[in-house]
Amino acid sequence: TDILNDWKNYQIRINGVIYTLPMRYQDISLATGFTIKDVYLNTLLEPNHYTSTNLYKDGKLALYIDIINNEKENIKYIDSMVTRVTQTKYQVS
Repeated sequence: TDILNDWKNYQIRINGVIYTLPMRYQDISLATGFTIKDVYLNTLLEPNHYTSTNLYKDGKLALYIDIINNEKENIKYIDSMVTRVTQTKYQVS
C-alpha cells in the first residue's frame, strides 16, 4: 500500500505499519514500543512551541521526532503531538 504524502494526510510507515501525522506521542510510543529517555518524561514544553527529541528501543536510538504543544498551558513531552519522524541508521546515543 502506498502512503500519502501531502500536508493534510501525511503518513509514515514504521516496521510495515502506516501512521498518520500528527499523532499523540503516547499513541506512537504504545504502537511501536519506541520511547523517550526517562530523564525527559517530566520535561515541559511551553504553549505554541515545538522541539526535537529522540525515541529509543532497547536502549538504542531508533527515531528522531518533532513534537509540538498546541495547548494553552505547559504540557509534558509525553502529552505532545508528534509532527515529524526521521529514521537514522546511525547510533548517536
